[in-house]
Amino acid sequence: MKPSESHDRHADDVQPDSGPEHGFPIGTDEAIPPYYTASPNLRRAEFVAQHANSHAQGCAGAVPRLVGNPLSPRLTVDIHGIERLERLIGEIADLNSKLILLVGPSRSGKTQLLRHLGTQLNIEPLNVGLDLGRRLAATPNNKRGFSAGELLREIADRQRTDDPLLLDNLELLFEPSLQINPLDIVKRLAHSRRVVAVWPGELRGDRLVYADMSHPEHRDYRRDGVVVLELMRS
Repeated sequence: MKPSESHDRHADDVQPDSGPEHGFPIGTDEAIPPYYTASPNLRRAEFVAQHANSHAQGCAGAVPRLVGNPLSPRLTVDIHGIERLERLIGEIADLNSKLILLVGPSRSGKTQLLRHLGTQLNIEPLNVGLDLGRRLAATPNNKRGFSAGELLREIADRQRTDDPLLLDNLELLFEPSLQINPLDIVKRLAHSRRVVAVWPGELRGDRLVYADMSHPEHRDYRRDGVVVLELMRS
């Protein structure tokens, strides 16, 4: 059964076939073999890693990139949204958990807002699905869940700790076989630095929800220790 629309996959910023039923956004413009389309997220991670390696050999220094969704109109960044986000970033510096989650329905501009912030601060948002997927694809199956948090921290530590850490495409963290708590992993990153992340689900009351209850990737967490910036579809 497919997840609900809350499992939005940033439909305004990624390819049409990168929805939750297909795994995480792969960040390439290549077609995915049919047998990967219905495979778990980590199978797609392996495909991404293989593609990245072969592509780099053919084009020195080339890196797979996210491509826009040609079916979706370009959104105008909400000026009030970026102002609110910048204000929140300044206010969380002294909090124990310095985590801001951007939450909203599909096509509400979460990823675009994150990218706009990155442009203003000269920071490249981290594509968790792509960057962590490459590392996990090179990790033995029985060590992936144990290693996921540490690998993500190693990736994050490549950026200046004084700068906010911008995270997008978190869906890989919800892969059932990893048996990890995605929100807890992101919170741990936010103990020592400011983190702004796009939540791929929705906010229901005081609960952060990902996917329908019947879906194997379903998660439901209290929003304790998290600053939430809600965005609405215009």
